Amino acid sequence: MSRPKLSSLSPQLQERIRQASKNDPLPRVDSKWLSHALAKRTVPPALVRVDQGAQRSAAGGAARPHVSFTLYRCGTLLDWDQKYSSVKWVLDALVEERLLPGDREEDITGEVRQIRVAHRAEQKTVLTISYP
Repeated sequence: MSRPKLSSLSPQLQERIRQASKNDPLPRVDSKWLSHALAKRTVPPALVRVDQGAQRSAAGGAARPHVSFTLYRCGTLLDWDQKYSSVKWVLDALVEERLLPGDREEDITGEVRQIRVAHRAEQKTVLTISYP
């Protein structure tokens, strides 16, 4: 399964994500604005919506999606509670957009890893969602 690329989103959403990740360790994204921005995408979404996937998995038994975050950071890495709280707004947005069934432990599995990079220009966050 391929991951959606930042370039497939609207320029406004791309810029908002870039600014949020640069300036705020816990950026806030208005979910109504995010829904509107994602609706304007010119490229078809690379992910299956949860309501479609639920119909498919109901017949064959439901396994949980796995969400993996890899944080590439320079300088001091985040401690355990900071790294998990730094991705909460992303999980909330994915649930709001119905790309995940929920953010409780019984709904998904997940992990947050950190990799130290040499320069600030190399900082990024990679999100991977694996559906059963």
